[in-house]
Amino acid sequence: MTLRSVVAPIVVGVDGSAAARHAVRWSAGEAARRDCPLRVVHAHTWPTRRSRARYAAEYGYRRALLSRARRWVDEGVALARGTAPAVRVEGDVRVGSVVELLREESRSARLVVIGAADRGGPAALWEHATAAKLTAQGHCPVVVVRGQPGRAVHRDGPVAVGVDGSLASGAAVGFAFDAAAAHGVPLIAVHSWHRLLADGPLAALPMRQGVEADEEWLLDRQLAVWERRYPGVAVRRVVTRGRLIRSLVERSAGAGLLVLGSRRRGVSGTLLGSVEQAVLHRMPCPVAIVGAGAQG
Repeated sequence: MTLRSVVAPIVVGVDGSAAARHAVRWSAGEAARRDCPLRVVHAHTWPTRRSRARYAAEYGYRRALLSRARRWVDEGVALARGTAPAVRVEGDVRVGSVVELLREESRSARLVVIGAADRGGPAALWEHATAAKLTAQGHCPVVVVRGQPGRAVHRDGPVAVGVDGSLASGAAVGFAFDAAAAHGVPLIAVHSWHRLLADGPLAALPMRQGVEADEEWLLDRQLAVWERRYPGVAVRRVVTRGRLIRSLVERSAGAGLLVLGSRRRGVSGTLLGSVEQAVLHRMPCPVAIVGAGAQG
């Protein structure tokens, strides 16, 4: 009997990097809070014939690759157990692509977690592409854990969520309430609006006030059902005029987790939306991306 047959686990992917170790620590803490198991997994592919030519013994090289993969997973398991001794942890090594492994794991997972290095360039593009594919093709929320040594991450800070009235946003709000309840922290619901007729210096004040009232009603409506389900979660509403990205970054300072909804579904998703990409670049805290069909 595996851990997954008992209760849905959190799954974290590792690759031996500092970012992956940071993701393992966060995942172990999250598993302890949610009282669920943790799976530490790694997927690797055999090298192509062209790259194998550098090695005299293909068999020996394959054994070395497999040994390295197992070492990374074993180190991740040990780190998770040291971080949260009460959490049940298991490791797994598979041959194949990272996305295929994590997508399959997401079928029975509560969360899938990946680490993101604090740098730009090709590495960041690969990490964002992985998150985009998992969000589009996976079956549970995806959490991207960034490590920024120069900026403090408040693990016990509030949970922040972006709200825009869409179906994906509704799924994100539900996930955010559940996370806030698990952590015992408040929830910050951020809604930003921009309408040409009610914006700019020529807009009449009564018109703008009317639009603001409409937007506040929209936010209240999307929060209402979740407030009834989670009466113990304190909610702070934030309705601002302007770009959602700026509002999220400014209003979520000090958050322990930021939750975003993603409309991207289907097998072709390879890029995150502009809001998700910008937030991943700017926010030091972990970012959860919840697809409209995700089951957390």
